[in-house]
Amino acid sequence: MCDCKDALACARDHLLPLARDHLLPFLKEAFNMIRGVPKEIAELKDELERIEVFINDADRRADDVEDKKIKDMIKQLIEASFHMEDVIDDYIFLEEQHAPDPGCAAVATNCVKTMAFRLQIAYKIQNIKSRISEINDTRTEKDHGFYIQSSSDKASTSSATNRNASLFQNLRDAPLYMVEADVVGFDKPRDELIDLLVAGRADRTIVSIFGMGGQGKTTLAKKVFDNPKVVKYFDCRVWITVSRPYNTEKVLRDIMLEFYKQQGEVPPESLHQMDRKSLVDEVRNHFQGKRLYRFVKEDRGRTFEEVAEGYLVELIHRSLVQVVSTSIDGRVKSCRVHDLVHEMILDKFKDLSFCKNIFKGKNWSAGMIRRLSIASNSDNLREDIESSSIRSLLILEPQTSVESFVSRIPRAYRRLKVLALIHMELLNIPNDFGSLNHLKYFASAVIKIRSSRLPKSIGMLVNLETLDLKSPNIQNRTVLNQMNLRDVGFEYCNMPKEICKLKKLRHFIGYQMSLIQLKDGIGGMTSLQTLNEVYLDDDEDEDDNRVVELIEELGKLKQLRELSLVGVRSKYMSAISSSINKMQQLEKLNIRGIRYNTFIDMDLNSPPPKLQRVKLIGYLLKLPEWISKLQYLVKLKVTITKEGNDAMKLLKSMPNLLSLEISGDFSVENTLERLHFEDGWFMNLKNLAIFDFFKLSHILIDEGALGSLRKLTLKAIPELMMLPTGIQHLHKLEVLCLHLMSYELKQSIAPNEGKEHWIFKQVPFVEIIF
Repeated sequence: MCDCKDALACARDHLLPLARDHLLPFLKEAFNMIRGVPKEIAELKDELERIEVFINDADRRADDVEDKKIKDMIKQLIEASFHMEDVIDDYIFLEEQHAPDPGCAAVATNCVKTMAFRLQIAYKIQNIKSRISEINDTRTEKDHGFYIQSSSDKASTSSATNRNASLFQNLRDAPLYMVEADVVGFDKPRDELIDLLVAGRADRTIVSIFGMGGQGKTTLAKKVFDNPKVVKYFDCRVWITVSRPYNTEKVLRDIMLEFYKQQGEVPPESLHQMDRKSLVDEVRNHFQGKRLYRFVKEDRGRTFEEVAEGYLVELIHRSLVQVVSTSIDGRVKSCRVHDLVHEMILDKFKDLSFCKNIFKGKNWSAGMIRRLSIASNSDNLREDIESSSIRSLLILEPQTSVESFVSRIPRAYRRLKVLALIHMELLNIPNDFGSLNHLKYFASAVIKIRSSRLPKSIGMLVNLETLDLKSPNIQNRTVLNQMNLRDVGFEYCNMPKEICKLKKLRHFIGYQMSLIQLKDGIGGMTSLQTLNEVYLDDDEDEDDNRVVELIEELGKLKQLRELSLVGVRSKYMSAISSSINKMQQLEKLNIRGIRYNTFIDMDLNSPPPKLQRVKLIGYLLKLPEWISKLQYLVKLKVTITKEGNDAMKLLKSMPNLLSLEISGDFSVENTLERLHFEDGWFMNLKNLAIFDFFKLSHILIDEGALGSLRKLTLKAIPELMMLPTGIQHLHKLEVLCLHLMSYELKQSIAPNEGKEHWIFKQVPFVEIIF
C-alpha cells in the first residue's frame, strides 16, 4: 500500500501520460475548432447562398424531368440549409450581444461562456458538413446533371475525407458554372476591365461601369471581381453594396468586417462602437500600401418594400397574380391568385418546405416547418411543432386560451422572425417577449386599447424592423376621429422608453400609443420610415416643454416617409410645422386634431417635395398655400369653412391630384352656401367627396370641369335640395353616392315623379343612404 508520496507518484506516472495522449489532443482540437469558428461561419454564409441558388435550379429541372429522387435530394438540401441558417443566426446574435463586463471574474465567466458556445457552434457546423456530404454521396452522374465534380476530384483519387472537405467547393462552383453558361458577350468588356485593374495606373483609380438597368453591370463586375488574375494581383478585395442614402459609418464598418473575414480573423469588439473618425483611421491603417480592389453596387435608394412591389408587379404582368383592387393612383391594394395557381403554390410549398398551412379539419404532416400559418384553433397542435425552428408564425383564428398560447411563444418559437396575431383578443404582451432575439416583424391587430401594456423587454428586440399595433376592433373610426377619445372612455397606452433602443425599427404603427416617454431618444431612431396613428401626449395638462422637446426630436427623423399624428393640440402646431419642414423624404402626412374644432393651421415654408397624400383633419381658417406647391400630390383630405371657393381656386390646376375630400365643420357655423367648379378645373380628378356642409345649398359644375371624374360622394349636406347643377356634363362618372341627404333631394330622384330620376340612366351605379 502506497503512502501519500507514492500515491502522487503513481498518479503522475499514470495520469500525465493519459492526459498527454488523450486529453491534450482533444483540447488542442477543441481550441483549433473554437478559433476557426468565425472563418467557418463566413464560409457557411457563402455556401448557404450558393446552395439556395443550386436548390432553385435543381427544383426547376426536377419539374422538367419529374424525378422523385431529385426532389428528395432537394428536400434534404433544403433542410440542411435550414440548419445552416439556424447556426449562422445564433452565432451572429450572440456575438453581437457579447459585451465584456468590468471585473476579472465577469471577464473570465464571459470568456468561458463564449468558448463553450463557439465549440458548440463548431460541432454543429461539422454535423452540417457531414450531412451535406452524405447527400452528395448519394448522387451519381446520371442524376440529370446534378452530380457536380470539381477539378480536384478528377485529378486525384482522394479519400472519403477529402471528398467531404471538397464538397462545399463543389456546391460553390455548381451555380457559377450554370450562370456562366448563360452569360455571353462579356468577354471584351471583362478583359478591358481586368487590364485597367492589373496593368493600369499605379495611383488610386476609380473605374465606373454605367448603363441602363438590366444590362448586366453587376454580373460583369462580379466576373471581374472573381477573375484569377485580379485575385492574384490584389492584396485585398472588397465587395460592398451601398444604398442611397447611405450611412458612412456602416460602409466603413462593412469594409473592415469583410477584411477580417478574408483574413480569417475575429473582428475586435470595439469595431462596433467606433465613430466615423476612428473607422476612417482603422481602414487607412489596414489598407495603406496595399493594392485594394473595391466594388460598390448602388441600390438607387429603393426600400425593401419598393423592391417587393416591383416583384409583385412582375407577377401581375405574367398573369400569375390577379388584381382585386387598386388605389386611386393605380397601385395594387389587394390581389389574389386563381384556384389552379393556388393549388400549384400549395404543392410547391410542400416540395420546398416553404410553408405549412393548418386549416380547420386538417392536420399537419411531420418534417421541418419554417413558416406556419394557422387558420384553426391551435391549442391541440402537437408539441413537436413548438420544438421546430419556425421562423414565421401567422395566427388567423381566435384561440380558446389566448394568454396561455401567447405566453408560450417566446420559449417555444425562439427563432421567430415574423409574428402576426390576427383576430386574437390579446390583453397583454408577455414580459419575456424581448427574448425573441431574431424577431423582425410583429403585428397584433387586436390588442385591447384599454388594458394593453407593452413590456420594457421590447427594447431587447434589436432586430425588429416593423411594429404594427393597430386595432381594428374599433369599428367606426370616422366617428371617433371627430370626437375627443377621452370623452368616449378610451385610454392611451404609453410607449416604454426602452423602445428607443430599436435602432433598426423602420415601421411603427401604434393606434392610441403615446410617444411622450420617448422624448429623450426617438430622434436617434433614424431608420424610421413610418410612424402612424400615434399621440404626442396622453394628458392635456402635460408639460408643454416636454411635448415640444418630443416634437423637436421627431424633426431628426430625416428618413421618415409616412407620418400620422392624432389627437394634436393647437398649441403645438408651430413646433410640428418646424419639424415637418425637415422631413424632406415625407410622402404621406396625416394631422388630426384632438377635437373636431382644433385649429391645425400649418405653416410650412419648406414643405416636403415628395408629398403624395395629405390629410388635415381639424379646423382650418383657410387652405394653406403650400399645398398648391406639392407637384406630386395625389390625394388630399381637408376641412374647410367659408373659404371653400378660394380653396378650389388654389387647387384647381394641380397636375397629379386624383382624389379630393373636403368637409365642413361641426362646431363652427359654416357659412359656405355655394360651390362652383369652373370650366377647366380639376381635369385629372377621379374622386370627389363633399360632406358635412350644413349651409351649402347649391353646387354648380360648368361644362369642361371635372372631365375625368369617376366617383362623386355627397354626404350630410341637408340644405342641398337637388343634384349638382351641371352633373350631366360628367360623362365619365361611374359612381354617385348620396348619404344622409335631404328629403327633397331624395324625392327629386324618385322613380316616378322625380324630376332628376334620369341620373340613373347616365350613371351606372347610384348608392343612396338616407
